[in-house]
Amino acid sequence: MHYQGPTAADLDNIRALNRCFLGTFAGSGRAGPLQGDLTESQQVRLGYAPFLLFSFREAESDFWDQVLSQDRQLELIRPAPAVDDGARELQVAGLSFLWHLSRRNPYVVRLVSGAPVSWCERVAGLTLFGLLNRTSHRADLVVPRFGDQGHIWQRLLTSGTSARPALRSLSHRSVLQTMLTSARLVNYERPQAAAASLPTPKRREDR
Repeated sequence: MHYQGPTAADLDNIRALNRCFLGTFAGSGRAGPLQGDLTESQQVRLGYAPFLLFSFREAESDFWDQVLSQDRQLELIRPAPAVDDGARELQVAGLSFLWHLSRRNPYVVRLVSGAPVSWCERVAGLTLFGLLNRTSHRADLVVPRFGDQGHIWQRLLTSGTSARPALRSLSHRSVLQTMLTSARLVNYERPQAAAASLPTPKRREDR
């Protein structure tokens, strides 16, 4: 079976979202593996990873049961922390991107975010307004990807920010392969072929 990989426009959106995430969360104290400051050049290089550096906790079905529940009485008893403007911008843009992709090509959603099929179907079954309305109050929605795997972030923050394009690309693809073959993402189809299908970025002058 043929699977269409991400388009150039999809990758541009991923890079833009990654830059937004890094600019909002790096050094903010809200992202454990990103406690240190990254230079602008390092953020640009890391942002070129062909997958989202942050997660909407797509694999946590119980969490999304709660998010999408119509019963919000618990919020009245224990209000959630407010979402700041930077995080809200990232949530709206990121969820809108994945919602559109879930309807157009859910395979790419799974490839770039580690989302299981069930999450893609769940999101695609909502209107965009309904999705954003039910998530707008969640300050706990956006978390760093690989948050509990420090060795992966060590790789991303070293070779993944390298000024050497070949080394940087190898690091990003290695982490992507790790994500796709993770034991927690058992319902991926053809993960190795998926990683290989990503277009090789053109060499360009580093900033």
